Amino acid sequence: MMKIQQTFHELWSNPWIRIAAQSLFIIIYFLVGCGFYYVYEGWSGYTTCFFTVVTICTVGYGYHTPTNDSSRAFTIFYIIIGVYCTFSALVDTVKTLLDAASAYVQQVSGDGTLEHRYLHHQRVFWAVLISIVVSIFICGGVMASIEDWTFITGLYFAVQTSSTVGYGELTLKHGSQSKPFVSFYMIISITLTVVLVKNYETLRKIKRSLMQKEDVLLRRREMQFLADLDKGDGISEEQFILAILTHIGTVNREKDILPWIEKFRALNQVHKGKVKSKELESFAAAEAELASRELDKISTTSGRLVEEGNPLANQGISLLHRDKNDDPEI
Repeated sequence: MMKIQQTFHELWSNPWIRIAAQSLFIIIYFLVGCGFYYVYEGWSGYTTCFFTVVTICTVGYGYHTPTNDSSRAFTIFYIIIGVYCTFSALVDTVKTLLDAASAYVQQVSGDGTLEHRYLHHQRVFWAVLISIVVSIFICGGVMASIEDWTFITGLYFAVQTSSTVGYGELTLKHGSQSKPFVSFYMIISITLTVVLVKNYETLRKIKRSLMQKEDVLLRRREMQFLADLDKGDGISEEQFILAILTHIGTVNREKDILPWIEKFRALNQVHKGKVKSKELESFAAAEAELASRELDKISTTSGRLVEEGNPLANQGISLLHRDKNDDPEI
């Protein structure tokens, strides 16, 4: 039993065998549905094909429904198999083909780096997205021509179909012409949507890998950066922390560190290596005086802007000064 399971796993891991098996399953599912509804519901060939494709793609227009319990019982299982098995097989087939195409492109180009793969999938993503938009406009124009709709109505129908919403309020009066086309369009639009989603997932995975690669390279540069700081006698805790903060961009060396180093050296002219309390008091007083001058400058600038640009504020200031002169408590 284990040997049989191992053999089956080896066969299923082959992408081409898996594609062939899934394609065969989809064809059998399609033929069984068409045959059943042709016999038990008496629908025409293109109607049975249309209903089967609608079921696989989960659009659900509601144009055609089973008319008896036997047909409904069959449809219950047909929907379950269609949604959970056939659609999954279609998605996996498309994904396998995409992976094979991507591997072929890497082999031909000879560049399998993450950056090259990301650019490749990015180009595929935009190409598929543009194809979806173009196909929607084509479907809208064709349906408007077949069903005598306005172009906006045809576009509305196309978006319903491609998004699998399928309200079903638009009646297909020329079903013999429109249903085969809609069946084909549903398969194309769903396939393109699957390709778009899978390609987007691949892009996200590659992006995460690129970010991880960048983090590894950054850590490597950090270690080299710290090693370069050591002049033979090691580095202190303060040097280590400042080096890391500067390297990761939290602290700017020119803006945040160098000005304070210059001030420290200016205070450190007498006692080399350390700053005494008297020097710290002088430094604190100088900084306080500088802060006071900056505050006075800001207040003066704000007052001038108010006087020049706001007459109502001028009146308020005049009233305030008058109240202060009239009332000594203010």
